Amino acid sequence: MRKDKYVSPLKLNQVPFVFTNTKGYTYYSYMKKPDKRSFKGCDGICSDPEEPIPMIYIRPGMSDRREMNTQIHEVAHAFFWDKSETDIRRYADTVSRYLYEMGWRKTAEPTTHVRFRNKLTSKYKKGKK
Repeated sequence: MRKDKYVSPLKLNQVPFVFTNTKGYTYYSYMKKPDKRSFKGCDGICSDPEEPIPMIYIRPGMSDRREMNTQIHEVAHAFFWDKSETDIRRYADTVSRYLYEMGWRKTAEPTTHVRFRNKLTSKYKKGKK
């Protein structure tokens, strides 16, 4: 089991995209820059399915096309953990290029990967009860 430092989904102030792969592992996907100490220069990471809480982190702020490619790439890792990086990269590049050429575009803000809204009323803020 890898010992990478992943943030617990309970500590991120964001609604994750949650899915279960074909082997029954539930993944939580977040728009969060991967830790540069462990993953220098990457756009996304997918943790080992054997981790207590398997997660995907995608670097925010990329172009829509690059973000789509990275999302496909990391989800492919979650489903095909045993495949090589070369196989995953070719798959993601092909699928994202196909979808882009078929006209798929990001047209609305996502319903996941958004910040939680603070539901406290003003009387509960700043220590008031």
